[in-house]
Parts: sequence; structure tokens; C-alpha cells
Amino acid sequence: MRVAYYPGCAVKSMYRAAYERALKLLSAAGEAFEIPDWVCCAGGILEEYKAGLEERTVAVNLLLAASKGADVVATSCSVCLGVLKRGAERLGEPVLREVAEKLGVGVPERLPPVVHTADLIIDGVIDARLAVDASRVAFYPGCRYIAAWGGLRGAKPRIDRLAERLGVKSYTLLLGCCGFPLYASRPREAERLARRVEERAREAGADIVVTLCPLCKVTLQRFTGLRVYLLEEAVEPKGTS
Repeated sequence: MRVAYYPGCAVKSMYRAAYERALKLLSAAGEAFEIPDWVCCAGGILEEYKAGLEERTVAVNLLLAASKGADVVATSCSVCLGVLKRGAERLGEPVLREVAEKLGVGVPERLPPVVHTADLIIDGVIDARLAVDASRVAFYPGCRYIAAWGGLRGAKPRIDRLAERLGVKSYTLLLGCCGFPLYASRPREAERLARRVEERAREAGADIVVTLCPLCKVTLQRFTGLRVYLLEEAVEPKGTS
């Protein structure tokens, strides 16, 4: 399997260790490579600027991945996951051909599907284990991962399976917005939301929080005293010494 990695801006710029660990983790699935010349997904705000721009941005990334023979595109960011999946669903043939022509690449019969790194563990493509000492883990997928699976009904079994695959026997699922959308414009409200998440984690007796979203980590690290890890920071392929 050839796995094209789309790290996203937050991971690539702020969490370099997570970026490097992600590539190592994805290599357990086969041949992993970063999508060359990938572009920012803009966190879902492009449609506010110009209709159709989000689909074209997604087309750039998926066509670049496909041109390198990718079987799947994996990302470390649940926000990127949501944008790429939504854009792929909206993409039409005319837009694909227009973008492909500008990139100088062909249009594949099928674009590679987009998943989160967690999904490759959940679906048994990668065998991994928790690499951080903790008696109880709080999994915090983030709003966009939950939305990508059609809501809590679809996402909760995925997180339960993630815990099982990682060998985590004592865990809880954290819900609620971390406050990142208000991080800059209304920081006090963002802090209130983050501290609510912290209260839930502490009430559940969690030692650490493992999140699927770097923006959630940014917010929780700023406003709470929780030990927060990105998934890629907290896990490693089985057999790693």
C-alpha cells in the first residue's frame, strides 16, 4: 500500500515530532510519503470567500497524491479530514479536469480515499500500541472527526475500536468543543469551553488526553493543565523498541 501523508499546517509547523512520528507510523502500512507541494485546506473557510474554491483546493491535493500512485491519503488533523472528505464528495469531473490540466497530471479513474491516521489503526491496517504511561486515557477525537463519521453514533464505535487496537483497557470518550473557533476572537469564551473539557477529563480520572486534532491540542494546552498528546505522539507501531 502507498500512503500519501497530508500533515496539515498545524502539525507541520507546530508539532514537528508528531509529523515525523506520523510518517514512521504510516510506514507500517506500506510505503508512506508526504504529498509533494500540498496546499493548505484553510480549515473549511474557503467557501466563505468564493464558492467552489474549497473543491479546487481539495482537487489539487488529491490529484497530486494520485499522481504519485497513492492508494490512500492519511492526515493527522481531523479538521483537514473533514475538509478533504467533504471536498472530495462535491468534486465534479469538470473541476477535476480543469485542475489536473493546470497541474500537468492525469485524471485517475478513482481518487484515493481520505482517512485519519487513527482510521488505519482502527481498521487493522496498522498494528500499534500506546507508547505513553497512563492508567486511564481520555480520547478526544474533536468535533470534525465526529462529524466525518456522521455524528456520535458513527464515531463512538470507532474510538472504542481504537482503544481496543491500542491495548487501552481503561479509557473515556471526551466530548464538547475545545473552543478553538473562538481562540482569537473571543479567548475568554474559548477558555471557558476548554476548561469544561478539562473538568470532564478530571472527573473521569484520566491521566492523559489523546486527541485526533492539533487545533484541539493548541487550545487545551493554552487554557488547561491537562497532559495532551496528538495520537501520533502517543502511539507507535508494535515491535518498536
